[in-house]
Amino acid sequence: MTNMPIQDLVVNVNLVSSASLGKLAVLFPADDIGGGPSVLTTALDVLDRGLLELVEAVPSGRSAVFASSRTSPARYLVLGTHYCSCPAFIQAVRSASAAFCKHQLAAMLSSLGVGGAIATRRVDDAHMACALLDGRTRLR
Repeated sequence: MTNMPIQDLVVNVNLVSSASLGKLAVLFPADDIGGGPSVLTTALDVLDRGLLELVEAVPSGRSAVFASSRTSPARYLVLGTHYCSCPAFIQAVRSASAAFCKHQLAAMLSSLGVGGAIATRRVDDAHMACALLDGRTRLR
């Protein structure tokens, strides 16, 4: 595996070349044990379905990404490469089986322009504080 930064794999703001996708597929291969889709495939699906939302607090300027579940009303707090409140991330951390969950990878790819812009919403600081205290809280 190369030490190439993920930023170097993205070719254009909304387009990823087939060569870059191939490199990403090497970094994020399919599930060898269960034969399931790769975290890359599921992250791209998260982006395609528009399941990410950037929430910005006013006036502090704090921001966080929330991911909606496609199978339940749950919303997960995504804090870059450090944390996601989804069950898959918790399981991956416990078993040391993966570096990121699909929500984290989708957020990273989105920040690099892959998949276009994600929805952005502004809320007041009090709402943001509540959402950050409970990563699954729905913002009103």
